[in-house]
Amino acid sequence: MRIDQKLLNILINEKEPVSGKKLAFELGISEKTVMKYINLLREDLEKNGAELVIKQRVGSSIVVHDSEKFQRFLRRFSSDSFLEDPVLRKRYVLMRLITSDDYISIYDLADEIAVSPSLLRSIFRELRPVLQNYSLTLEHSHLEGYRVVGSEKNVRRCLVRECKESDQIADLLTSESIGENEKQVIRRIIAQTLERFHIAVSGKSITSLTLHVMVAVNRIETKNPIGIEDSFLRMKTKTKPEYFAAVQIGRQIEQELNTVLPEEELIYLTLHISGQQRFYGHESLQVEIDNDSLIFYQRFLRNIWKLCDVDFFKDEELRISLLNHIVPFLNRIQNDLQIEKTELNSVKSEFPYAYDLAVTGLSILEKRGIRVTEAEISYFALHLQLSLEKQKANTLWTYNVLVVCEEASSVYDILAYRLKNAFENKINETVFASIRDIRSYDPDDFQIILSTTPPSDELPAKTIYISPYLNDRDREKLDQSFNLITSRIVNTITLKDYLFLHSDASSKDEVLNTMCEQIGKYIDLPSDFLERVNKREELASTEYENRVAVPHPLNTEDIPQFICVAILTKPVLWKEKNVQLVFLISNSGDVGPWLYAKLSKIISSPELSQQLISCNSFSDFQSQFEKI
Repeated sequence: MRIDQKLLNILINEKEPVSGKKLAFELGISEKTVMKYINLLREDLEKNGAELVIKQRVGSSIVVHDSEKFQRFLRRFSSDSFLEDPVLRKRYVLMRLITSDDYISIYDLADEIAVSPSLLRSIFRELRPVLQNYSLTLEHSHLEGYRVVGSEKNVRRCLVRECKESDQIADLLTSESIGENEKQVIRRIIAQTLERFHIAVSGKSITSLTLHVMVAVNRIETKNPIGIEDSFLRMKTKTKPEYFAAVQIGRQIEQELNTVLPEEELIYLTLHISGQQRFYGHESLQVEIDNDSLIFYQRFLRNIWKLCDVDFFKDEELRISLLNHIVPFLNRIQNDLQIEKTELNSVKSEFPYAYDLAVTGLSILEKRGIRVTEAEISYFALHLQLSLEKQKANTLWTYNVLVVCEEASSVYDILAYRLKNAFENKINETVFASIRDIRSYDPDDFQIILSTTPPSDELPAKTIYISPYLNDRDREKLDQSFNLITSRIVNTITLKDYLFLHSDASSKDEVLNTMCEQIGKYIDLPSDFLERVNKREELASTEYENRVAVPHPLNTEDIPQFICVAILTKPVLWKEKNVQLVFLISNSGDVGPWLYAKLSKIISSPELSQQLISCNSFSDFQSQFEKI
C-alpha cells in the first residue's frame, strides 16, 4: 500500500488527532517526510468534501464537510491505487490466470495491468510457490502463454482464499449471470435459509459462503464442475441437516437467478456450511461428540499443560465450549476448508498469552503436516482467554494452598473463611487434609503448605506452621510468603544488561542468530535452541503490531527462564509485519501471565513501543519497562 494511502487510512481510523511523531513511527518515515505527504493530502481533501485540520503540538485530523463527495474520493483513491500495490497486483495476476481456461499471453496481460513483460515474469516466479501451496502448477507454452493446471478442488481452494483479500479481485468472479445485484440476492438467500434451519454462522461466514457460491457458478459456466469421488463422504454428507439447507439454497438460487447447482455442488456447499457453523452457548453440548473430537480435546489441553504448565482440565465450561468448537474445526481440517480471515483480527495483539497457549495446544497437528491458520488459532485463544480471566491467571499470580490439620473438619469453616477473606486474590485453590492423608498429596502441586499441627518430619520443609484460627501474626507470615514467592519468580526472568543489545541486523534470521549468540555467552542453551525457535515461528509467526516480535521455543523444559531484548537500528520484515523491538524469551507457566501482561500493553500501544525503541541504554529501557 502506498504511503499516501496508509496516511489516509490512519487519519480516518483514529478518533483523536494524530501527532507527526506517531505518524512517522507507523509509516516508517521521518517527521519531515510526513509533513510532505500531509500537505499533498490536504490539497486533495479540500477538493473532495473534507479538510485536514492541523493543530500545533496536538496533531492532524480529518473533518468531513460533504460526506457523499468524500466517499466518492475514497472509492476513487482506492481504485486508482489498486494495481499500484505490488501485493494486490500479484493477486490480480493470480486470479486472471486461475479464472481462465485458456492460455494467457504475457504481453496482453502486461498491457492490461500496465507493467513491463519482464516485471510480469518476476510476478510469475513469485506465484509459483503460492500455487504450490494449493498443489497447482503454472504451465508455460512459448507459443500460447501461461495457464494454471491442477484439480478442481484445489483451484477452488485457491480462488476462495485469495479472493477474500480484495473486493476488486473478487469482481473477477462476476459474469453475465452474476453481477453485484445477483451477489446480494445470493447473500440474502444464504442468510435467510441458514436462519430458518437454525444454523448459526457469523456475518463474515455469510460473506464467505456467498463467495463459495459465486466461485461455483463461475466454474460451472466455464465447464469446470466439482467432483466428489468419495462415495462414503457423499452418503454421510447427505444425511446432515446442513445438506437440506444447501438443497434449499440451491432451489432458491435456481428460482431467482435461473442458475442450477448440481448435486455435487450442493454436497460441496454442505461441507463449507458445516465448517463455518458456530455454536455460541457454553451451557450444554450442541453437537454430537465423536471419539476424534474427544481425543483432540484431551490432547490439546494436555499439550498446554505439558509445555506451559497451565492446567485447563478443571474448567467444565471450557470443556463444553471447546468441544462445541472442535467438532466443526475438525470438519474444516478434514475437508481443507480452514478459516483464513476473521473479524477477530485483534485477538493476537489483545490476548498474546492466550494466543500463544492456543498455538502450543494446536501444535499437536504439526506431526500430521497441518498448518493451522491464524484465524483458527484466534478462535481457540478466545476460549482460553475466558477461562484465564475466570481464574484471574492472566492478571495476578494465584497459588494452590494445602492446609494440614489434626482433624480437617474441626477447623475447616473458620480457617477457610479467614484464608478466603485475607488472601482471596492470591489463592487459586485451597485443599484441607488430615495428617493421616498427607501422603496421598504431591507437595509439588502446592506453592504454599500450611499446617495447624505441631512440627513433623512427615511434612515438607517448606511447610508454614500457623494457629488453627489464622491470627494476625499468621496473616503477616503468609503475606510475606506470597510476596517472597512472587518476587522469586519475577527475579528469575527480569531484564539483564548482558541480555540487552542494539543491532543493525537486516533480516529476521540475522536477528535471531545474533540474539542466540548473545544468550549463549551467559546461559547454557541446548544445541537445538535456535531450531526450536524457528520451529515455533513455523507454527504461527510471533510478530505483532507496533513493530514488536516475541520469538521463543515451544518446549522450554530444559531451558532456564530469561528475556533477551534487541532494539534494531532499522525495522526488518519478520513475516508480514516490520519489526524493530524483539523479545526473545524462555518462560514457564508461572511467569507467562506476568510477562505477557506487560508485552500486551507494549503491543497495543504505538507510543509505548516507540518509547522503548528510542531507548539508547539498558538503564533507560529497564526504567521504561518496569513502569509498565
